Amino acid sequence: MKRTRHKLALMSALAGMLLTASPGYAETPEDNSNQFDLDTIVVTATKTEKSIKEVPASVSVITAEDLAKANIKTLDQALQYVPGMYVKESQGMMGTKISLRGMTQSQVLVLMDGIPLNNGYSGGANWSNIPLAMIERIEVIKGSFSSLYGTNAMGGVINIITKTDAKPQTIVTGGFGENGTTTSSFFTSGQSDNKKFQYVISYDKRDVDGYVNQPEQLPGGNRYGKFATKNENTGIKLMYDFSEGERLSILRTESDYTYGYYNGGKDKGQRKLELTGINYEKKLDDTKELKLHLGEQNYKKYWQIAGGNGPSPNPVKTQEADISLNWAVDKKNLLTFGVATREDEGSQYNKAGKLTATATAKTNAVYLQDEITMNPKSTLYLGARYDEWKTSDTVKNGKTLADRSISNVSPKASFHYKADDKVTLYASAGKAFNSPKIMNVVFDYNNLQANADLEPEEMTSYEIGAYLSASPKTTTKLALFKNDVNLIYQGANRWQQGDAEICGFEAEINHKFTPELTGFINYTYNDAKFTNNPNGYTGNRIPTVPKDTVTFGCTYAKDKWTTNLLGRYIGTAYEDEENTYGFMSHFVADVKLNYAMSKNTSLALSVDNIFDREYTQRVDTFDIYAPGRVAYLELTQKF
Repeated sequence: MKRTRHKLALMSALAGMLLTASPGYAETPEDNSNQFDLDTIVVTATKTEKSIKEVPASVSVITAEDLAKANIKTLDQALQYVPGMYVKESQGMMGTKISLRGMTQSQVLVLMDGIPLNNGYSGGANWSNIPLAMIERIEVIKGSFSSLYGTNAMGGVINIITKTDAKPQTIVTGGFGENGTTTSSFFTSGQSDNKKFQYVISYDKRDVDGYVNQPEQLPGGNRYGKFATKNENTGIKLMYDFSEGERLSILRTESDYTYGYYNGGKDKGQRKLELTGINYEKKLDDTKELKLHLGEQNYKKYWQIAGGNGPSPNPVKTQEADISLNWAVDKKNLLTFGVATREDEGSQYNKAGKLTATATAKTNAVYLQDEITMNPKSTLYLGARYDEWKTSDTVKNGKTLADRSISNVSPKASFHYKADDKVTLYASAGKAFNSPKIMNVVFDYNNLQANADLEPEEMTSYEIGAYLSASPKTTTKLALFKNDVNLIYQGANRWQQGDAEICGFEAEINHKFTPELTGFINYTYNDAKFTNNPNGYTGNRIPTVPKDTVTFGCTYAKDKWTTNLLGRYIGTAYEDEENTYGFMSHFVADVKLNYAMSKNTSLALSVDNIFDREYTQRVDTFDIYAPGRVAYLELTQKF
């Protein structure tokens, strides 16, 4: 497939606009001693506040500043630079798929302010519909965390934390680019005079006319033509501090994602999601802290039209609650215990609009963790969670299916050792589980049949790692991991279950070269293969898991200019258990150039795939192509 060369002309024009902009104001970069601070506080790994170097796990943090520096338009684009993470962009209702250390999107728990975003239908999250302007930071915790979070957390946790300090400001952004891309966003936040009440309001819209990603129309093909998308997101967060250490926050977001092919394509669909979350935190005394959150996500519209037939909607609603207590019993023991519940309700309609199936799945759980300080250098974490998963009210094609009930215990032990100020070591071992999703056991999807006999996925995991500070300006993260897992995966025409082994390691280096120039590079090796495949493919690689990934980036900031360069190499990943078709290995680099026209006004030029690499992203049994070089211009005004 040949790339059109008019892109070069547009890029030159955009660059000229930047270079001829009026001189303005920009702050001089601060000469911090360490740009990559291991003292950054995270809360997801232990459900208590810890610095990164105190956590017995591999942790990556993406800040709002990181999102602004890079050419990030959707959350999944930010995740692709996290060590161990593979982000595969798909088309249509399948959306973006992620893989974290060989674990798929239904095996990685996604939270927003503690509220699960994994839908009850497939277990995946809707990456395109999360308002970026509301994000304060993203914590990515890799490894088994079912002992604290239960199902979906078998491979890790991605916690999206929205703004917690609503300083008075308003930001308006607009942009345009190739492939018919137009964007606009509005963000405002503020607080009352006594600062007890705070609010955050966000709106963004993104329209893309797309490009022809399948250059030749195949017989019966539904995806020929330009792939057009439209995203519209709104969000509001209200916070009230009753007293020091006591806060109530309410989060509400509404998002609408639609897509469709034109010039011959027949595939189109929509996901419309409403999310509500209530969080309450209270410090009871110097030793106890109570946390409560309630959440609901409602896919009011979740439908697809394929091949010119009528819509096949799959509405699903999830309600959940979690209450926990952190209790410092004495100087050596910090207990975290809680109870949680979740209920998923889903329905499926055929292409004629007739209701064909309904199902309800409910999970109740209790968990406990003890953080034991053995001495000033050593800390032991012991924890376990009990989950009970039940299905009810399951009807398929007019036939009532028997209720199911499955219980599971997920234990975990972790050890953390601080050798000195430069070296921190950790090790962990545990068991995890992931319950089947409604789509796996009840709902049929096109030619993929449900399997009512599926058991929960179970995994035994081991990990050792280190955080190293060779100098005040250099940090290194290392991790070795091994997972033995009973895996639910997509077979040729039915959901299947088989055993697999995932072994690998991660290495990441961050360095501050000068006060103006910082950089990082990371490498992940992931050997994920079947050890017992029911269809005879033992030894084959697990679908959607590349063996090698390398990502790097650097940021240069001086005077009015900030330049950010990011690159990634993705090895070959297969899409089927036979390892016959998949996604070709490729290298892609992106760049963003920002110019501060004044203290509150900035202009940015972004270019994705700057070397115009051509590579395919294969879906089902035909090839589709990834975008070529794409330029984008954006203006930001702060008030």
